[in-house]
Amino acid sequence: MLICPFCKKEYKRMNHCFKCYSRDDTLSRYDTRLFCLNYNYPIINKEFIEKYYIGLEMSLPEIYKEYKIDYKSFLFLVNHYNIPTRTHNQAVKSNKTLEKR
Repeated sequence: MLICPFCKKEYKRMNHCFKCYSRDDTLSRYDTRLFCLNYNYPIINKEFIEKYYIGLEMSLPEIYKEYKIDYKSFLFLVNHYNIPTRTHNQAVKSNKTLEKR
């Protein structure tokens, strides 16, 4: 469950933030999504992504399990910070994946 930064109500889907009556109408959909994600996941910033996703090579399922942020939202933040995403092939060939085998 997430909390709307505009009206402070709990919601399940990002759609609420886009349609919230308390939202400033001048915010674009992109900015609204970014604002809601930063409000609900303040720990997940550029440094966090560089450390855990890039440095420690955590997978999206591992990040979800640990921090409860869904894949699409996490990838939105990765793209926002201009951090390159791993392809499936890169993920399979990563050191962390090879250690598990």
